[in-house]
Amino acid sequence: AGGVTADVENGSLVSNGTKVNLMTDVSGAEIHYTTDGSSPTESGTKGTTVTINGVPGSSFTIKAAAVVDGEAGNVSVFTYKIKEIPNAPTAIPAGTLTVAARVTLNSGSEKIYYTTDGTTPTESSSLYTEPILVNRTTTLKAIAVSEDGEISEVASWQYVAAAKADTPSSNQADTVTAPRRSSMCSKTLAQT
Repeated sequence: AGGVTADVENGSLVSNGTKVNLMTDVSGAEIHYTTDGSSPTESGTKGTTVTINGVPGSSFTIKAAAVVDGEAGNVSVFTYKIKEIPNAPTAIPAGTLTVAARVTLNSGSEKIYYTTDGTTPTESSSLYTEPILVNRTTTLKAIAVSEDGEISEVASWQYVAAAKADTPSSNQADTVTAPRRSSMCSKTLAQT
């Protein structure tokens, strides 16, 4: 009885969604496999393509056997490690702005991609290289991409520009008042 081989090397680091193709050199055999640790000869699914689906950072094991007329060959075991997904970026500041601000994005990943029009960012979006000027109502969205190509969930922030103050008006038509002096100091704050 022959065995089963896989087109993705045993022990490889893989992404969720990776497809592993199982093959056998046994003429007329069906491949039975499991991904729950049970024996493929007793409770296996018939098929040749297995999709890796599990918790990032965990192991995913495929057990497979070639079966001819109810007789199973040796069980082959393939174990893969699922790549970690990076954390979504964070932004400083976040929320309502009273003045224009430069927004800083942070992530432990190698690259951050972003959009400012509310669309979902991809690796074709703007690459974050410096703080982003936000001077109007904006929906900023960003993703982090790790060195090995894993993509975080999308982070989103809504920046609402402060409303402009109404033009001062008076209901006393002919009165002119001299400006009053204040003993308070005024301080200008700049946000960068």
